[in-house]
Amino acid sequence: MSAMKRMCVYLAVAASVGVLGVAQAAPVDDLPPAARGTFVQRKVLADVNVTLVSKGLFRFEKGHFFEWDTREPVASLFHATPTNYAFTANGRTTTRELTVDVNSIERLFAIKEMKEYVASIQTDPPSGFPRHVRVAFKNGDRLEIDLQLDAPPASPAEELLKTYVDRFNADDWENHTNAIPNAAAYDFLKANIPLLECPDKDIERAYYFRWWTFRRHIKATPKGYVVTEFLPNVGWAGEYNTINCAAGHHIMEGRWLANRQYIADYSRFWFAGGTMSGKRAYVCWPAHAILAFAKVSGDMDFAVSLLDALAENWNVWAKGWERNAYVDRRRFPDRPAVLFPMGLKENGLFSTTDDREGSENSLSGDGYRPLVNSAMWGDAKAIAELARRAGRQPLAEEFEQKAAALERNMKEKLWNPARSFFTTIDLAGDHKSVRELFGYTPWYFNMPLDGYGQAWSFAMRTDGFLAPCGLTNPEQTAPDYVIGYDKNRSACRRDGPSWPYETSLVLTALANALQSGARLPLTSQDYCILLHQYAAVHKLSLPDGRTVSWIDEDWDPFSGEWLCRTIFRLQGAKDRYDRGKDYNHSSFCDLVISGLCGVVPQADGRIVVKPLAPKHWRYFRLSNLAYHGHVLTITYDRTGEYFGEGAGLSVSVDGTERFRSPSLSSACTINL
Repeated sequence: MSAMKRMCVYLAVAASVGVLGVAQAAPVDDLPPAARGTFVQRKVLADVNVTLVSKGLFRFEKGHFFEWDTREPVASLFHATPTNYAFTANGRTTTRELTVDVNSIERLFAIKEMKEYVASIQTDPPSGFPRHVRVAFKNGDRLEIDLQLDAPPASPAEELLKTYVDRFNADDWENHTNAIPNAAAYDFLKANIPLLECPDKDIERAYYFRWWTFRRHIKATPKGYVVTEFLPNVGWAGEYNTINCAAGHHIMEGRWLANRQYIADYSRFWFAGGTMSGKRAYVCWPAHAILAFAKVSGDMDFAVSLLDALAENWNVWAKGWERNAYVDRRRFPDRPAVLFPMGLKENGLFSTTDDREGSENSLSGDGYRPLVNSAMWGDAKAIAELARRAGRQPLAEEFEQKAAALERNMKEKLWNPARSFFTTIDLAGDHKSVRELFGYTPWYFNMPLDGYGQAWSFAMRTDGFLAPCGLTNPEQTAPDYVIGYDKNRSACRRDGPSWPYETSLVLTALANALQSGARLPLTSQDYCILLHQYAAVHKLSLPDGRTVSWIDEDWDPFSGEWLCRTIFRLQGAKDRYDRGKDYNHSSFCDLVISGLCGVVPQADGRIVVKPLAPKHWRYFRLSNLAYHGHVLTITYDRTGEYFGEGAGLSVSVDGTERFRSPSLSSACTINL
């Protein structure tokens, strides 16, 4: 019994439910003891307490029962479970087999044989584990089911998660609530996220905090779930307060959620009412991110279903449009608007204003910028791969040719040999000399870049991008570099501060390069230094002396102070003071899962693990990782004493060890 998941179900039948009278296959007393459950009363309109073990009962009236024959789920009751059930309606008995997600128990009453009887089904809450299910029948009968999880004792990782969630909830003033309130945060996260245990408590705390904040941004809409950037509504957002600027980060981060519906809905949304192209759109990489999502879920058909929309989006960006160039109206209130041509130009490069890359007030300005060209290359490669999987070879060849031309032009034109870096070119064709973090984005999309690795030397130099509390944007030796607290200028600036958006792009790019075996002047140790630095800044000192976990818009890379928040206070903008609270404009958890712990998703039923974790760490574990319908655990225990399961690096699939090595530096490939 200890290995069996148990769930207590409390049923209150508010009216006779004869239409739901189920198969009279055997008297209740003839069932084995494990299947009987505990009956509080035995009569119609009874309160019934049923314990679901290997067999369980839904008791509706004396002599009738609903039989649920279930096997042990993959990881917990929140995963799909093979179910056989039988019921009688209008004197006809039907036995069926169905895969039922316990999160959606209402599906039991939505099967085709019951549709003619059921008027409505409601669950509370509408997402996550349902605590209450109401079924109304067309004849006026009503069935109410209260559900309660009677789970086995929490694992150490679940207890750790609970400790962090309780702390985050206690520190929070829940001024905005979307689909999953703070009260449901622990249940949601336990059911959905990979669980991390590691000795770096800054990384561990930031990991759980970023999942806690990501959950806050999941919003239920008539078009399905979406993910927001800001919690409060902002004027430049689109439908349901969505902004596509960080949608690539959202999908890359959210792809690790066990319940795939959230990111599947969000991905579809962008091509069914969302703003992914046109004057209000930002540079984004939907094809690259959706393909990465499919490589985690294993559902390549889903990504292929969006192929035409993704190809059309690329072509719309290539055709381009005109929009007003960004102007800091606090600094230049009278400067006239100037139209800027967006799109793929005759020189074979994409042009954009800096603010459409989410990089307003940059030192490099508008022009042919590294991020937009890298993103369009990454999307072209992803579209070509999806087209091949769909058997559409002409479309695959078309986008391979687009990618090849763009890669050639980026290497010939955007690479600045005098600066050993990818830098911006203005519309006149002049190279800007300033190095900015977006110069690393070709590595984010896995562009082949043998011979370009010298660019990475600037990431770890104090006369380059490295500062005590973060990576600066741009490099610190650039003319006009400044950490500005000027209340008479825009609070959002890319002329000196650190930003989560750029930091997560750079760290993903570095992880990709290291795991691919690229020749770089940096090592996995540098990745871990930068990741720890990024994690450590996730905090805020409050006026009452408390320090709480925090993520906002940008920060001072020398002090760690959150800049936008400070500038809004200096401006007296009380309505914007908390605008950046729990800001969702970057990734962090993906950096831990795919970089630190080394999970490199594949599209062919395999998993590759190449950890970048520090070799001096005594231990780490990533468990409850949903991947291709399996549950993975990656464990490192240097001496074997911490977890007591043996020394070295191991990978388990569905509880069975599939790989073990004494060395953390080992990489493995497992066929699932």
